[in-house]
Amino acid sequence: MTGIFRPLGALLFGTTILLLGNGLHGLVVPLRAQAEAFTPIQIGHLGSFYYLGLLVGCLLVPRLIARVGHIRAFSSFTALVAVIPLLHLLWIEPTFWCALRFLTGIGFAGLFMGIESWLSQSSKNNERGRVLAAYTIVNLTAIPLGMQLIHVGAIDSFEPFLFISVFYSLAAVPVTLSRTGAPETPPNARLEIKSLFKASPSAVVGCLAAGLANSSIWTMITVYGQASGLSASESALLLSVIVLSGAAGQWSIGSWSDRIGRLEILFLASAIATAAGGYLFATADLSFTAILVAGGFFGLGAFSIYPLSVARANDMVPRSKAIETAGGLLVIFSLAAILGPSLAALAIKFIGGSALFLLTAAAHGGLTLALALRFGIQRSPRHKESFVAIPRTTQAVFQLDPRSKD
Repeated sequence: MTGIFRPLGALLFGTTILLLGNGLHGLVVPLRAQAEAFTPIQIGHLGSFYYLGLLVGCLLVPRLIARVGHIRAFSSFTALVAVIPLLHLLWIEPTFWCALRFLTGIGFAGLFMGIESWLSQSSKNNERGRVLAAYTIVNLTAIPLGMQLIHVGAIDSFEPFLFISVFYSLAAVPVTLSRTGAPETPPNARLEIKSLFKASPSAVVGCLAAGLANSSIWTMITVYGQASGLSASESALLLSVIVLSGAAGQWSIGSWSDRIGRLEILFLASAIATAAGGYLFATADLSFTAILVAGGFFGLGAFSIYPLSVARANDMVPRSKAIETAGGLLVIFSLAAILGPSLAALAIKFIGGSALFLLTAAAHGGLTLALALRFGIQRSPRHKESFVAIPRTTQAVFQLDPRSKD
């Protein structure tokens, strides 16, 4: 085990630093926007533009990396995301901040592709499953830990943005000094909705529901927290509990889906997320403890839907199509994620802060109903591969998936 990760230690360490900053960045922006009297609609647009940038980056960055090389591209994207937090302080204006969030999305598309390509090239075929597991653990734990750094300074001061910039800058040091060679150019994500829907309609609908709901939670949880009387630190803790609950349940839920069936466990996860979201919307005057417990159940269900959908699709397509299939599902997830924060903001405007979970309950409830009425009656096929937890970063991560190797 030590031999596998020794050459990857620098990359994983740099990734951890990067995601600590990203976790703090994703929380500081909406909190500061609230402090500057941005409307919920404007805060929702901030989230939508980030996911739009991530999608555009996924489609364009591979060609850029092929032209200038991995090291130059990674250094450029590091410089880009490191300066952006400081630019937020230069001009506090919604349209300008939307442009910055768009650039942040493009920057992280480039950074994730560089890291994931390096991890893929540096690991052998029989090691990729363990490397992907380690990367997934880093991805799902470093971001919530970064959120807990919200106390580094007052939300209306410059200190949080300064710390974010420092984290991004330091992340480049171990990665650019790594002794591993330059990896192959990552593949472009391919959008073939018709063929994907034909192969596995449940996977497509699952990715749509996950993209819509998860992006709304990431962006608008602070608005819900304010409406519920939560402090900034309590909102950060709630989001951390949601994400960590999803991370903790990955392996158990994946194992159950291997034994019982993808559709059955996907239905269960969606039903849990629907019930928890509905409870958080419909029940007024909840204690903070009750909110955390419900948030834990929500995260357990909601953050399992995307990897279960990818696993279902992989059961239904030839192994040689694994990267194309997963890449297409990522694009579908991203398209829904672009809409999620803006739709959540509209719901909050007309109903109130708790409408965030009304939207997630509607998305997950629609998936649950679709599975029950159309997909749930189908018997799950015999699985061709075991469940593999997949981060929602870029299409380059699918090179690590052992299901994509013949």
